[in-house]
Amino acid sequence: MVTGRRTTSLFAAIAIGCGAAVFAFFTNRWFLDPRVDSTLEAADAIVVFPGGPEEDARFVRAIELMDQRLAPVLFVATDIDQTELEASICAGTAGSFPTACRLSEPRNTFGNSVATSEQAAARGWDSIILVTADDHIARSHMLLSRCFDGRIQTAVSETSKQGWRRPGRVVYEWAAMGKALFVDRC
Repeated sequence: MVTGRRTTSLFAAIAIGCGAAVFAFFTNRWFLDPRVDSTLEAADAIVVFPGGPEEDARFVRAIELMDQRLAPVLFVATDIDQTELEASICAGTAGSFPTACRLSEPRNTFGNSVATSEQAAARGWDSIILVTADDHIARSHMLLSRCFDGRIQTAVSETSKQGWRRPGRVVYEWAAMGKALFVDRC
């Protein structure tokens, strides 16, 4: 009888260890050190999915990419709660490049994906560079690839490390990833 308990405990420990390893692997792969394109090629548009605690860093990175002439237009899937920089981009006063903004409905990453894919279809885009935070890139790319059939390159905003906010962001992204995996569809 003691042997049976030890065997059960051993299997439980192995299962917990394997579960923790899988959790750690995907946490690192999706949220801490996601795969992004190290070299970006010219695209039809640079797209920003706004939000998060370092929201303006996404816009700054997108402007840097526009200054490198990697795309002819900067598109923001926006909402009514805009930062000052986002509002200037949407007003066309943030730089000497064309911009386009569209309200996302619903106001989340899925809504951003739908708005971007509709804009891409209307403008004939075949490729985009998606700019967002590192802990958001995997989910953003997954949702956008469900709605947009073209090529998606990824660029992370340079200041996306949130320091003490990081654990909370990872917990949030895990929950949002679950919704994205099982609920959100284009």
